[in-house]
Amino acid sequence: MKQLTVSVIALLCFTNIFSQNSCPPNIDFEAGNFSSWQCSIGRTYVAGGKNVIQLNNSQPTSDRHKIMSSKTQMDPFGNFPVVCPFGGNYSVKLGNDNTGSGAEGVSYTFTVPATVDTFTFTYFYAVVFEDPG
Repeated sequence: MKQLTVSVIALLCFTNIFSQNSCPPNIDFEAGNFSSWQCSIGRTYVAGGKNVIQLNNSQPTSDRHKIMSSKTQMDPFGNFPVVCPFGGNYSVKLGNDNTGSGAEGVSYTFTVPATVDTFTFTYFYAVVFEDPG
């Protein structure tokens, strides 16, 4: 059975609109760090013929969670900008160039105020999948 290794590089940037135009703190990574975010690391595997992603909360891990700030740097595999071209000074890169079965994640929890009847959350991402086999 051939083992498929998948590495994911995700670049995220966010735009949020509340009725008062105030965003939750650092939801767009504009603080240049992971404050208010929860990072996770783990692995992927196949169980019962299904792909499983197992993640555990972690501190930001430098080779797996990275804040990107260079507006001129291009991703070496997908040749797209490492910082979202649609606004903001920072994006997040998940993953690395290593092979294996690693998995990474970031999450942010927020509450939409009950007085807000319209809420828009837009995110942009780019993904590179690797199959070294």
